[in-house]
Amino acid sequence: DSFSYITEYKCGLLIESESEIADAIQKIIINYDEYSGNAIRCYKELWEPIRYLDDIKTRMGRDLV
Repeated sequence: DSFSYITEYKCGLLIESESEIADAIQKIIINYDEYSGNAIRCYKELWEPIRYLDDIKTRMGRDLV
């Protein structure tokens, strides 16, 4: 469940076993532009640190008082 964003953003593929790796790579290669664009969007919306700086500063300030 913690990797559900990969499916939601279609920025990669989740696999169940090693035997699925080759097929997953092939699907990504075939749709590379879509997956790479979605990966950039996913990073910007979920993982880009700048999104969290205000919250971090607020929490640090609160904890320091």
